[in-house]
Amino acid sequence: AKDKASGCYRLGRYHQERGDLELALTAYTYAIARDPAAPEPRIAVAILHARQGRLPQARAMLLAVCAEYPELVQPRNNLGYVYYLQGEYAAAAAAFRQALALEPANERARNNLALAVGASAQPVAELPPRPAPLAPPATAVIAGAPPAPAATAVAAAVPAEQANGMQLV
Repeated sequence: AKDKASGCYRLGRYHQERGDLELALTAYTYAIARDPAAPEPRIAVAILHARQGRLPQARAMLLAVCAEYPELVQPRNNLGYVYYLQGEYAAAAAAFRQALALEPANERARNNLALAVGASAQPVAELPPRPAPLAPPATAVIAGAPPAPAATAVAAAVPAEQANGMQLV
């Protein structure tokens, strides 16, 4: 079942990268049906929901993934961005801070935190200090998925000002 779920997930990525979000959503849904606990297709579906304006659905899915996988940074960052899009800047900042606590060098979460803090008119001094770079950042790749630049998946369906928010890695 996990092999079929992985194949459905990869098919979803394929369709999403080509801009066919409905086929991507269908493939991700099949992946979830075959492996309901896997976080990757659930995160992907949440991203599609958010891109298509279904923020409550995206939020619910990301909250569930964050509760089940507290060590994952990506769903926390994405949840923060959904909060940001809903105008809940304090909740967004809290989610971005949690992501940074898990991965202090995550520039995407840091940039999103700056957006949330700026939108809520809190002083930027509340941003945590940048850690000193130890090594070039590694690109995270989902097992079995072809490597792709994170910005490419986002830029295909999201305006430039939103491209820094969510990522499918």
